[in-house]
Formats: sequence, C-alpha cells, structure tokens
Amino acid sequence: MMAVPQKKILLISPSSGRGGAESILLEMIDTLSNQFDVYLLTHRGENNLLTDNRKVKHVYITKLFNGALEINIDLLNLLLFPVGLIKNFFLTCYIIKKENIDLVIGNSSTIIYPGLAAKVCGKKMLTIFHEMIENVFLRNVVFRINDICCDRLIFNSKFLLAKFLKSKKAEVITIGLHRDKFNKLTAIKRKQRKILTIGQIGKIYRTKGTDFLVQIAREVSFEGGINFKVYGDILDRQFFTKIKEFINDEKLANIIEFEMYKDIEIILQEVDVVLVTSRFETFGMVAIEAMAAGITVISFKVGIATEIIENGKNGFLVDNYDTKKMAEIILNIKNGKIDIDQIGKNARAAIENKFIGSFAEKLVNTLTE
Repeated sequence: MMAVPQKKILLISPSSGRGGAESILLEMIDTLSNQFDVYLLTHRGENNLLTDNRKVKHVYITKLFNGALEINIDLLNLLLFPVGLIKNFFLTCYIIKKENIDLVIGNSSTIIYPGLAAKVCGKKMLTIFHEMIENVFLRNVVFRINDICCDRLIFNSKFLLAKFLKSKKAEVITIGLHRDKFNKLTAIKRKQRKILTIGQIGKIYRTKGTDFLVQIAREVSFEGGINFKVYGDILDRQFFTKIKEFINDEKLANIIEFEMYKDIEIILQEVDVVLVTSRFETFGMVAIEAMAAGITVISFKVGIATEIIENGKNGFLVDNYDTKKMAEIILNIKNGKIDIDQIGKNARAAIENKFIGSFAEKLVNTLTE
C-alpha cells in the first residue's frame, strides 16, 4: 500500500528567536511536525533558537533587508523596506515551488511578502497577528494587503483585534498555558516576606513603561518595607540611562534593582505582586503566568489583562498611566488592607477556567478539521 505524503507547511517569522512570538512559533513547530512536514523561513539567523530545531525539515535564513516593518518605524526602516520586500517575495516563491508547499503561515503582522508570494503561487495562506505597527496608516495598509492575500487572519486576543480594521477573515485564537506549565506555576507557593516585593517582567524599553514603575516607587518610598525588582534585558540603552539618572536623582537606588531575565518560575518565587505598566500590550503572557502562580497582578488597561482581570477580585485594573492609583493599591497591600493571598487564589482559578490550552494545539485543530 502506497504511503500518503504529508502536507507541507512553510512557517515565516521575522524575529530572532528570543521573545513571545518565537515561543509561540516553537510551540507550533513541535505541534505541527506531528502531522505535517514543516519548513521555516526566518530572519537574522545568528543566535536564533528556531534554526536549531530538529523537527524542521529545512531552515531558510534571510538576514539583510528582511522586508519587515518595525513596530516603532523610522525613516531608514521605511527606505529599506521595499528592498527586503522584493528580495523575500522572490525567495518565498522559490521555497514554495522547490518544496511544493501546501500552506504558508506568517508569524507576524509586520510583513506582507508571505501573503503576496502565496497569492501569486496559488497557495493557502494565514497570518498570525501578535503585534502591531504603531503608525496607524501603515498598520492599516499592511493589514489590508494581508486581508486581500490571506485566507485567514488569526489574532491572539480580542483586545488586539479591536486595534485593526474589520475583516470577515479575522478570528481570535487566544494564547493559553499548557496544562503541564500551569501545574508547574500553581506549585509555586508565595513566601512570607518582611519586605513587600513588587516585580516587573519584560524587556526594558519605553513601550514596557519601566519609567512608570519608577514613578510608582517614588510615590511609595516614604512608607518603607517595599522593594521593586525589574527583570529583563535592556532593549533601549538610552531609555535605561535616563531611568537610572532619575533613580539616582530621586534617591531610589536602595529600593529598585534590575536583574537579567531568568526562568519565569524562579522570578515568580521572588515577588509578591507583578506590575504591568506597559504603554501597549498585544497580549501580555506575564499576567497570565503570574495569575496562574497565585501572584496578584496590578495592570494598566492593556492586553489580555482587560479580558481576564476582575478588578479587586482576582487582580487590579488601573486607568492607563495612573501611577498614583497603582501606588495607592500597593500601599493598601503593604498595610494589610488587601488580602493578596485570596486574590491570588481567585486569579489562579480564573486562569484554569479560561486559559488552559496551547495556542498551537488550538490552531492545528482548526487546520485538521
């Protein structure tokens, strides 16, 4: 009996293999490879976790002029974009023809060449939206091109979907936690500490709002017994330098410390509260992980926090940029007016009820239906 050949999928990611989008892609490779032959086209191959994945049939790497618009676009990126667009359009067409690809999946909303190539080659195409270009005009142009070229447009939250133009092809597949991951996080027990430790987790640059955390620290510094820890790699050195100068000027260095990012399960054992002070979040996996671990989350109204947090019951939602309100909540926790153990239990239950299940598994199920 002749074996039926597996369908072939080309995954395209413009990222470097060290963030949330890439972790989703790694999940997808693991899950897809059980049922399909998976090929990968990725940008900036050096130090890329994706290029070492043995479950991929073949990895294609494009480095210079990668054809992706940056989220915070500048003139140089705008000028080089057409060069990368043309180069990668032809490269994608070449891969589709050479490998006889059946389906193309773009793991970014900042690129349009996968959709254009799939359209020209007559192949099925879907794009996963997990970030967005800040410039509204360019965001809408890129979205509309993807809308024309793609068969499906996948968003990871209703919050992100609302930031884009309407399309009948758009659908939401929410990111969730693997059951094994959830079980590991729920095993974390918050330690009783004399000093209340407030954590912020994520890369250090303007969008993540580390400057707001510093303002909050200043608001509560008179109280004593409250420390702040920021876990993350420095993405914007100039922004970080300004923050450090402010910390020194305000004499806050004794209550704010910075550490490199490490395993989330280790971080969540070191903090009592997690702050989300981002100017914008397309999802915000940190909030989900912290809540699963029974850690109280205080968040601006951004990303998935707006869909999962019931204010005062399983966490706290604060109007964007209202650092005084965040400081007030922290002081109430410190003074025993808020029971964060009970809020943590409620948070854990909310995650178990709504956010168990891998994004990749949910997506693959829709591909095989």
